[in-house]
Amino acid sequence: MPYIHVGKRVKAVVTKNTISFYYNYVQIATHLRSSIVGKCSTKPEHLHPHHRYVKEWEPSVAYEWASKIDPSVEEYLVNMLSGDTYYHKARKMYEGVVSISKKYGNTRLINACKRALSYNAYDYTTLKNIIANNLDLLDCEKGLPKKKIPLHSNIRGANYYQ
Repeated sequence: MPYIHVGKRVKAVVTKNTISFYYNYVQIATHLRSSIVGKCSTKPEHLHPHHRYVKEWEPSVAYEWASKIDPSVEEYLVNMLSGDTYYHKARKMYEGVVSISKKYGNTRLINACKRALSYNAYDYTTLKNIIANNLDLLDCEKGLPKKKIPLHSNIRGANYYQ
């Protein structure tokens, strides 16, 4: 039955082979009866557009989108989605990466993906933290700036251990 009729009072006419649904005396759907007990049979065109998107989404959509941006983004997404990731979790991670691209731009996403690839860390949280801490703005080859330890009487230094 089409999603627009959910919650409405409809009439179901059941025969041996088919089931038909009527709303205000107008037939709105007809299905062949399934012989499997307890299993529903849904036509894709009857699904809500968002549910159809979720059901029809494939990782290849993510790879194609990433390849249009940069090879490093594509490599990152391939590594992120190729793990033992549950299908819906993979889709959510892809949508998170897309939202980062929309919010911060492709340049920052590319830099963040390059940095995450250098860490061998392939999860959305790492990518989000790199962006949040502005690590993508630092030069990946230089690394983080080194901080000098202040002089203190309790610090022995490298010479102590020789």
